[in-house]
Amino acid sequence: MLAESHRVIATLVNAAMGLLVTTAPALSDESTGTLFVPSLMSPKAAADTGLGPVRVWVHASGGAMLRSGAEDGGYPLDEPIIVSEGQYLVEVGSVRVEANRLRVAVRAGKETVVPTGMVRIEVETVASQSPDACATWSAALEVSLRPVAGDGPIVARAGESEAPRSALQLVPGYYRLHWNGASVEVEVKPWTVYHVETGLTGPFRNASYEVALTEGSEKRIPLCQRRATRLLAQAYAASFMEPISEPPFRERVWGRLVVSSDSRRKSAFETLKRPRERPSELSAVEALLEPVWSEAPSTVPAAPAPEAPPAPAPEAPPAPAP
Repeated sequence: MLAESHRVIATLVNAAMGLLVTTAPALSDESTGTLFVPSLMSPKAAADTGLGPVRVWVHASGGAMLRSGAEDGGYPLDEPIIVSEGQYLVEVGSVRVEANRLRVAVRAGKETVVPTGMVRIEVETVASQSPDACATWSAALEVSLRPVAGDGPIVARAGESEAPRSALQLVPGYYRLHWNGASVEVEVKPWTVYHVETGLTGPFRNASYEVALTEGSEKRIPLCQRRATRLLAQAYAASFMEPISEPPFRERVWGRLVVSSDSRRKSAFETLKRPRERPSELSAVEALLEPVWSEAPSTVPAAPAPEAPPAPAPEAPPAPAP
């Protein structure tokens, strides 16, 4: 009888201990919140579009990183990150850069969904590009931050030497996209994808014809000689050798070349389906304390409208072949 009483007491004690153990997470939930960075597309769509690797790094407001179990201390997309209530700095990209941090707020018992956007580019496959002496192009894309002056650090990369398409998922802000020797400045907006616009120019029969980013620049954009070259849809500085009547009887003349987009899309931007809000989610106004980089201008200059190139000189290259 005594043994039976001991068993009953032991069972009650164990049950009480079990109750305490099971209620501990609930008590913890009352003092913590969740950070969540959702993927903007399904795994299959991400593979089809060449989405670059995306990592999420979380830092305390003072800068100390909250390390995960991974070697780089980061988290994958779609993984809930449990943290204490407070403000945090979140990096989203493939390269860790201190300047690439978005300040967000986390409230106890709430989920903070970090908004992101996307940039995408698509080109012909290498097999469909006509053979030529010039280097072929791919969708390999780099993205750097856009400070007021100069080039910011690279924060993400996507694509390989023969990639026909690539994409990058980034937090809202101003960036400079680098592709095929040129760059374009864009603003990444929440729940929006920016399609990088490109176009074909050439071929140019005059071997002296060269294209640069700015007039007088020593850095030239690689051009194909016997077929068209795909470049970012924007204005370039172009030059060729023109004959003159005195030594050295030739001089380089600079003009303007505008590459028009051959994209079928009416706009470079496309709105994505925003994840459905949940009752426990913190509102975007409360969660996002710094919506864009403070050092970036408030607007991004639009690409110049296409215009007809100037009439060529006697030995100028002919108009691009159809």
